[in-house]
Amino acid sequence: MKKEISLALTVALILSLFVALALAQAPNLEIAVSLAGRPTDAQIKALQGGKVVAVGYTDVHQVGLARLRLQPGAYTLLIDHGGDFTGAILAREVTIPASGVLRLELELERLFEPNAWGYYSADTHAHTAMSPDGNTPVDQAVAVQLAADLDLVFISDHNSVKGHSLFAQTAQERGVPAILSEEITTDWGVINMGHFNAYSLSPGMLVNWRVPPAQIFREARQKGAKVVQVNHPKSGPYDYFNLMADPRWDPGFDAVEVWNGEFSLEDELAEQVLFSFWNEGKRYVAVGASDDHMWDLLDVEYGRPRTYVHLEGELTVDNWLEGLLAGRAFITYGPLIDLRANGRYIPGDTVALRAGEPITLEAKVYSVTPLARAEVLRNGEVIASITLEGLEATISFPTSPESSGWYLLRVFAQDGDRAMTNPIWVEVR
Repeated sequence: MKKEISLALTVALILSLFVALALAQAPNLEIAVSLAGRPTDAQIKALQGGKVVAVGYTDVHQVGLARLRLQPGAYTLLIDHGGDFTGAILAREVTIPASGVLRLELELERLFEPNAWGYYSADTHAHTAMSPDGNTPVDQAVAVQLAADLDLVFISDHNSVKGHSLFAQTAQERGVPAILSEEITTDWGVINMGHFNAYSLSPGMLVNWRVPPAQIFREARQKGAKVVQVNHPKSGPYDYFNLMADPRWDPGFDAVEVWNGEFSLEDELAEQVLFSFWNEGKRYVAVGASDDHMWDLLDVEYGRPRTYVHLEGELTVDNWLEGLLAGRAFITYGPLIDLRANGRYIPGDTVALRAGEPITLEAKVYSVTPLARAEVLRNGEVIASITLEGLEATISFPTSPESSGWYLLRVFAQDGDRAMTNPIWVEVR
C-alpha cells in the first residue's frame, strides 16, 4: 500500500513538474500581423533599455501569427516586414503581464514596391539548420525570408542538400519560388580553394566538394545549376580571389558575391577585383547576400544585403536566373535603383555608339531612410558625385564617351546603407 502511495505521489510530482515547465515555456505574447488587410510574414524584435533582448517571427504555417515568450515587464516591440527596404517599421510599447497572454493585432505599411519597376529580389546565400553552424529551421527559413520582403526564397547549406525537399515543399505551400543551392565548402575537404554556391540545383543533387574548382563547376552544371557564384571571395587567405595564382584556379564561374553580410573592407576589396575583371571584358555578375545562419541573432540578417533582378516576364526561378546571368541586377543594403541609359537600356545591356556620341544615364532612386549622395562610375573610377536629399530622387548624367567601357551607379543613404548596379556596357565604334 505504501509503495502504491509513494508511486502515485512520484507520478503526481513528475506531472506537476512537466506542467510547470510547460507553463514556463508557454507563449505569453501573441501578435497577429497584417499588410494591406491580409496576414503577412514579419520579424518581431523586443527591446529593453534600447537593446534587443529577443527576436521572433510569424509562423510559416500560420501566416501572420507570432507567438513569443518574454519575461514579464515593459518592452518596445519593433514589427518589421521589409523595413530596411520597402516597409515602415512599427514600434509599439507593451507590458507583458505576470500571468496570462497579451494579444495584439497590428497593421503594417508598405512604403515602396520595387516590383513596379520590374525588379524582384532574393538573398543568394542563406543557411538553415542543415548547416552544422546554423540553427534556422528549414521550413521556418521560408517565413524568415518572406518577412524580409524577398520575392524568391533561397537555401544554401554547407555541403548539404538535406533541407531541399522540405524547403521546396514549404515554399510551394506558401506560393513563392524557391531556389535550391549548396554552399560547396572546399575548405572542409581535401583542398582549400574557396566557397561556391551552385544554383538552382535539381532537388537533392549534392555537388562533390573534394575536387578542384573546374570539376566543381562542371559537376554543378550537370546537376542543374545555371549559376555558379563565388562566395565572399576576399574574406580570408584561402578564399577564391586570393588564389588566382594557384594552378587549380578556374575562371568558369558566373557571379561574384562582392557584398557578404554587413559591408566591410573585404567587400571593398572584392569590388576592386570585380572591377578589374570588368575592365578586361569579363562580364561576371555582382551579387549581394547575407550569408545568415541563425534566425535569432542579429549580427547578420537574412535579406541584408540582397540582389534585385529585372524580369522580362513573369516571376519564375528560370526567368530570375536568366535576368541575373544577363547582369540585369543591382545589389543593396536598402536604397533602390532603376538605372537606364537613353531611357531604354538597363544594367547588363550593351549600348553601341560612335565616338563622342552622347549618352544620358538616368535613374530613379528610393530609400526608406534619407538619401545622401550618388556616384557615377566609369571603368571603376568615380566620375561624378551627386548630392541627394529626401527619400526619392531622379538623377540625370549626360556624357559622350570616346572609347568603350562600362558605367554603373552607386547610391548612399545618410545612415550608411548603400546600393550598386551592375554595369551598362558601352561599345564605341
